[in-house]
Amino acid sequence: MTALVRPKLGRLIVQSLVDLSQEMQVMTLNPELEQMLHNVVQQSHQNKGLAIDPGLAERLFKSVRKEAQQIEDTGNPAILVVSPSVRPWLASLMRPRIPDLTVLSYTEIPEDQAVNVVATVSAEPQA
Repeated sequence: MTALVRPKLGRLIVQSLVDLSQEMQVMTLNPELEQMLHNVVQQSHQNKGLAIDPGLAERLFKSVRKEAQQIEDTGNPAILVVSPSVRPWLASLMRPRIPDLTVLSYTEIPEDQAVNVVATVSAEPQA
């Protein structure tokens, strides 16, 4: 049900974050990372359990936290925009670790809302 309601409430959700006349500063996931997380979510529906590599999860938290802090340092709210299939899972995963982060799906952003992608999050192992 939430997947059907949230896009309809998108304008209200976004309005609570930024003035609708302003450009919304957001971060997104690296496309390969987002596809990997999408696959994890799809497999979890089949297996009735969610399995993500702990090292990957920790790198993801660290990277999102770093980018969120940089965005907040500019006076903007930390907003991560992801695909609708990943949003509920990722939001519940991030909430305890990064409470000020808002996770939105692409479908929740009104078409007339100006968006500027200021960061792309990856979870690459450290070299």
